[in-house]
Amino acid sequence: MNHKRMAESTNDLFGKKHLKEFLLQLFHRLEQANVKYCVLRNYQMIPEGIENDVDMLVLPKDRLAFERCILDSAKATGWSLLMKPVRYGYRSYWFQSTTSGRYVHFDAWTKIAWKGLRWANEAKILSRRIRRKQFYIPCASDEACISLIKDLIQLGNIKEKYKNLITSMLRQDKMSLIKALGWGLGKSLSTKLCDLIEEGKWSEIAIRKDEIRKRVFIECVRRKPISPIIGMACFFGGYIWSLISHRSGIFIAFIGPDGSGKTTIANMLLHSMRDIFPSTQCYHGRFGILPDMRTLYNKLRMWFGYRPLPEAGAGTAALHDMTPHGVFRALAYLGYYAIDYILGFWHVNQSRAKGQMIVFDRYYYDYYVSPLFAKIPRFLLSAVGWIIPKPDMLLYLNCDADAIHQRKPELTPAQIRYQQQEIERYLSNLDYYYMINSEGNLAESVNNIERLIVSALQKRNYKGK
Repeated sequence: MNHKRMAESTNDLFGKKHLKEFLLQLFHRLEQANVKYCVLRNYQMIPEGIENDVDMLVLPKDRLAFERCILDSAKATGWSLLMKPVRYGYRSYWFQSTTSGRYVHFDAWTKIAWKGLRWANEAKILSRRIRRKQFYIPCASDEACISLIKDLIQLGNIKEKYKNLITSMLRQDKMSLIKALGWGLGKSLSTKLCDLIEEGKWSEIAIRKDEIRKRVFIECVRRKPISPIIGMACFFGGYIWSLISHRSGIFIAFIGPDGSGKTTIANMLLHSMRDIFPSTQCYHGRFGILPDMRTLYNKLRMWFGYRPLPEAGAGTAALHDMTPHGVFRALAYLGYYAIDYILGFWHVNQSRAKGQMIVFDRYYYDYYVSPLFAKIPRFLLSAVGWIIPKPDMLLYLNCDADAIHQRKPELTPAQIRYQQQEIERYLSNLDYYYMINSEGNLAESVNNIERLIVSALQKRNYKGK
């Protein structure tokens, strides 16, 4: 155990040293390229380490130069680019160390805005920046302004760790904070917020979210009447464009007989990938946009005065029952749930654009192998399969039939082998499936999947160059 802890400690120290090299290389290249920047907050550990991610501000005219610097720095120090989600006003960069396996995430902001409405003057913030060690940070009043408004205007709260910083800055120089806030909020509201901070009334500040948003809009109109229209049009236009053109996140689905480890491995994968993806979602069978068909049917029965049917597995949870449905009933299920899958397109595209991960522990493909839907013509299943969201990776968990039977004895080994044959016959026509051995240590299976995901992300960025 002591040797294991020593190895983990050594690896962590090496990872921190590798990250420090990357950060110092980036700061040096930005200086050499005359790119004005600053690390907006949470910089106390830099360059020895980071808290969560690195938020940086650069001017729009320097965005391309900044990107060249960060990509060249990553290449020079042994970090590979995994994702590059793009949204209006900022671009994210997710890297993995090729030696330690550690991850780091940068957000490069060019606009400090809410829904396209600017509430801070980026050029003035950079003109007032101050040097700290080998990099630049905002002056105290700008840092306090950003720490106060950034989460407040978006979420309606201020994180506890920023409250002391804001209060401390206010006590040192209240007028400077009022001035920093005043550019986006006006002097009256800025003064009121500072008075509430002095009195420690954070809950009253939080409920002013809508007032702050309205004031930001008014100040934008006051500075330049057409700017809110342009800003919001750019924001929503950029959002739609990111849904169409940027696929940074990943959509993964599992397939395999019950007992092959789909749900367990899916949950383990979500936990292991939390350092890469800003958000992860796990679904069972379908998106759940439409209510379960049996629930809907029971409501109709009750509306007509009939007793509801007993509860059964929801959606595709009952796909592995052995009694086939009649043709009409099977087609009704397929048609109804196909709508749910199609409606899921928006969610899939949105999550991919944001660099998020979607995991289905079972997906539409179960219809191909379930005896429950054996009477549906295969060409019809294929037709529906063409119009629903397709995963980036379909993971087939392969395991010995006898081992699966020991885990879940509902199906006989012969029935399990039949399902495996049907799965493999279907997968032979697909080019995006991967076979994962789930017979032994499931943690090793998860590690293999994680390596596949990282490799897929790296290849995607390489192709995009």
